[in-house]
Amino acid sequence: MSAPNELVESHQADMPILVKHITAAYTVHLKKVYANSKQDLDRRLGICKDIDLHDGSTKAEAYGPKALQRQRDRWVLSGKSRKYCNCLTNNAIRMFRWAVSEELTGSTVLERLKSTPESN
Repeated sequence: MSAPNELVESHQADMPILVKHITAAYTVHLKKVYANSKQDLDRRLGICKDIDLHDGSTKAEAYGPKALQRQRDRWVLSGKSRKYCNCLTNNAIRMFRWAVSEELTGSTVLERLKSTPESN
């Protein structure tokens, strides 16, 4: 398997990094970290899949709190508890924190996402 930043670096330099590039690289990372924990791996891969479905074509730098709130609302509408949806939202923010640490995106997107309020 390629290293996460190699996946993105192999993408043409003049092309913007999209959310789907972040989730693809994070998926590689997750499969290594959660190789022995299928439940945790499946939950986190589901987050990547759900975000990709609706926002994968969005530029990573443009993904913000409103998009994340819409995703959380979709999770709530699917029947998940608000408390669990807040947990999923925090895991999505963790994905972008990881992406910043891997220099896949700038820290601005992370700071904006951290401002996402919890659902009550």
